[in-house]
Amino acid sequence: MRLTKVFIVMSSVTLLALLLTSAAIASPKNKNLEDPEYCKTCHVIEPYYNSLYSGDLLAQAHGDAGLTCADCHEEYIANGVSKKDSSSKLRKRDFGDDFCLRCHDKEEVDKEVVFPFGKGKVRPHSQHVGELNCSTCHSMHSKSDLLCAKCHVQPWMKTLPKRWSEPVKTEQ
Repeated sequence: MRLTKVFIVMSSVTLLALLLTSAAIASPKNKNLEDPEYCKTCHVIEPYYNSLYSGDLLAQAHGDAGLTCADCHEEYIANGVSKKDSSSKLRKRDFGDDFCLRCHDKEEVDKEVVFPFGKGKVRPHSQHVGELNCSTCHSMHSKSDLLCAKCHVQPWMKTLPKRWSEPVKTEQ
């Protein structure tokens, strides 16, 4: 009889510990999810992690500014951890401008990003191409696309960081 009670108590404690551990892992507020080193433990994440802290991609500028994976990907990280899926390829996440504008001020970007253009200057964020999404040109974990180079090739384009695709003028 005593052995049965001990077994029931031990089983209950073990079950409770497993439930609490599962809840902690699946919780989007899990402190581990805020640590990019933890994110790196999943092998499909490693190239993305590497782009945050080294390399020539825009993600590195965000890593240098102190952002972590969870700052942009919290819900996706928590979902992947809860499914314990470390083998499937991550799908590209499309961020709307509202996401970028949580940290970046559009008026400041328009005012500060200026390049020489002929005898004048060009502000690529406020040009004649109409309304574009930030992600039309800017990519985090792959090279950004210099959209204006589809029609224009200017000397300043060759001075951009390596995170930008090579400017190649296309035929009209």
